[in-house]
Amino acid sequence: MDPWPPGGCRNCDVQESGEGKDGNRLSAQAKELLFYVPEQVDSIVVYGRAVLLAAIAFYGVRLAMMDIPSWEMSSSLIHLPMVPIHEFGHVVFRPFGEFVMLLGGSLFQIALPLVFGGIFLVKNRDPFAASVMLRWSAAAVTDVAPYIYDARAPQHVLLTGRTGDSGAHDFIDVLGPRRSRPRRGDDAPRPCLGRSAGVATIPRK
Repeated sequence: MDPWPPGGCRNCDVQESGEGKDGNRLSAQAKELLFYVPEQVDSIVVYGRAVLLAAIAFYGVRLAMMDIPSWEMSSSLIHLPMVPIHEFGHVVFRPFGEFVMLLGGSLFQIALPLVFGGIFLVKNRDPFAASVMLRWSAAAVTDVAPYIYDARAPQHVLLTGRTGDSGAHDFIDVLGPRRSRPRRGDDAPRPCLGRSAGVATIPRK
């Protein structure tokens, strides 16, 4: 006599057990990568990383306090190396069409440090270096945010020496008519990816 009821599954317990083991294995691997600590660490490395972490935290607070709509970050030190990375992103994504090429500059600017972070984490087993790359990517998001915001009412002078109204502007071309939505009120907030920790609220002007 078949002990399994009609519609029953002979291998359900085995499958669930296998899926549980796979989940536990992935979780264990992730913890091992993220919290890996070598058996021996040079004290100079520890102190050096502590100083770097403090500097990153201090600079991160400065970036978070900058005014996004005015693109105050364009005068910051970290903005300068992002410009050639952004422009190279357009070249990388050019084969995928105009729309992707226009987005490619900002995407590459944000994704490149994440790629480096993955290499540091998986290949070098260096979670600290990976976290620094994550912070770099967050700063790149903060740098891109005012560029997106500027598409609604272009006023910032770009690399062409002109504003987006009379020159090239990635997000004017990407957003098209959607960038000119009617206002909901002078004091209505506009959510925009900006602050390194997540979403910033930018007042409409």
